[in-house]
Amino acid sequence: MQPKFSVLIEKSRTFEERFAPSIEEFGSSELYFDFQNKCSFYPTPQQLRECMDAYADMIGLAASLTQTRDDSDEATSQMLFNSELLLGYLERSQPADILACKGAAQVIVDAAKYLLVKADDPFLDQNGRLISLGHLLTRYAGVEFSYSYEDSEAPSEFE
Repeated sequence: MQPKFSVLIEKSRTFEERFAPSIEEFGSSELYFDFQNKCSFYPTPQQLRECMDAYADMIGLAASLTQTRDDSDEATSQMLFNSELLLGYLERSQPADILACKGAAQVIVDAAKYLLVKADDPFLDQNGRLISLGHLLTRYAGVEFSYSYEDSEAPSEFE
């Protein structure tokens, strides 16, 4: 881990502790991948807004720390579980509640696109979560997001 990511790592831990419902029983992944409907948590509109605002702050920090492909891979790997947690919140929220968070949604998709374009391997799990977030927020928050593998930068001779 690069020292410059220590603040992001701390934000990531704080995010999961704050937004994972009953972390002993359901972590970030379980909220999103709850195929057997064991988790009864559904965020209120206020909880969704706070989660999206905090995630927007965190992904904005990740983007600001990212200068190289290695930086992008490190930043997105630190946020994998947080991305799953936000996906869980979005999947369990009403479309009108997501639409009400359009400002945070645009920040999220803009930073996600930046990180994806910088990514060394856009097929890593953490990048797949960013793409899923982009598509969900496009559908329900009315923001603009598009990404394809061809959008990624060709590696420079110095990276």
